[in-house]
Amino acid sequence: MNGYERRTEEKKKLILNTALDMFLRSGISNTSVSDIAKTAKVSKVTIFNYFQSKDNLAREALKIYFDQYISSFINIIESNKTFIEKSEEIFSLSAKNAPTMMESDILSKEVWEDPLMQQIYNELVNESMLFLIKYIEQGKKEGVIDSVIPTNALISFISMWAALSNPGTGDASIEYILGVSKLFFFGIFGDKDNLKERSRLFKSYERVITGQEQKDRNRNF
Repeated sequence: MNGYERRTEEKKKLILNTALDMFLRSGISNTSVSDIAKTAKVSKVTIFNYFQSKDNLAREALKIYFDQYISSFINIIESNKTFIEKSEEIFSLSAKNAPTMMESDILSKEVWEDPLMQQIYNELVNESMLFLIKYIEQGKKEGVIDSVIPTNALISFISMWAALSNPGTGDASIEYILGVSKLFFFGIFGDKDNLKERSRLFKSYERVITGQEQKDRNRNF
């Protein structure tokens, strides 16, 4: 890669990172190319030369975000921690941007009906599926998840839960999302013997959804 190519890649990376940060904070529809250009200190012409349209820029920026998320998810699953500890780390992983993403249009139906975004989503699901199965099997082995339920049935149920608790599927309030999630946590997880573990897991998830996790992090800085 020569000097010109290296500078071009560095500028594209700067634009993508700037756009992603602004999309997560303000949403896609509320962020203009002019805003991104001003913050990244580049011209609008440069952005359109690299990405052709705002839609393409949004797709590439969000792909970076979800690629990073999946990579972190896999690292957690591959660690030597317990199922409960891994679950809490996965919730914590989402805590950084969860409140702002829920208030923006990042998870909106319009964004995710885009064919290329659907393709990105399907690729991410396929990439993480083997690790999700490994995660579920560990939960069964440790007695947190009911071992009688087939893993493929659990994956289908998790997919339905994710769809129902996604604010982009409708006008879902935090109360609605927590209600659906409570059904999930206390419906598929084993017997009453591990009620304490299930309650701990739900409380961890609740802190993420309500934004308390991020508030505590900010308070500690």
